[in-house]
Amino acid sequence: MFSCTVNFQLPKEEITYSWKFAEGGVRTQDTSYFRDMPRAHGYLARIRPVQPTHRGTFSCVITHDQLPLARLYFFLNVTGPPPRGETELQVAFREVLRWAPREAEGVEPWRPSLGELLAKPEALTLSNLGLLAAAAALASAGVTLLAWMFFRWYFSGN
Repeated sequence: MFSCTVNFQLPKEEITYSWKFAEGGVRTQDTSYFRDMPRAHGYLARIRPVQPTHRGTFSCVITHDQLPLARLYFFLNVTGPPPRGETELQVAFREVLRWAPREAEGVEPWRPSLGELLAKPEALTLSNLGLLAAAAALASAGVTLLAWMFFRWYFSGN
């Protein structure tokens, strides 16, 4: 979409916009290369869908009382369709974005038991390893404390 706007004040009445096109991939401001685009009206021109034949320079002329006030140029480079693999990847990506679990599918998080964690090393995530280390440290501290209390009681003579 091209917008034929200028950064100065235009008269309120009798403003017309005309669009022209220089085809063949020409980047020019020479008016002899341009042909009229009769279907483009107003300050916006939209090309949809863009085709390789649209490669070239578009020009917008703003006139007041048939006198030109401004002429703008837009060069459009069309490289062609994206590679097939890229298009397939974009379709797959859109499907993933639209995916939502069905109500009937009760997706539950996996809460493995200790046996499953020890049997499958790939299930030991960093947070699971941290929890395992904390549990082992607490168990070791608890056993040490109980043994110390027992020996103290035993050797106290009571």
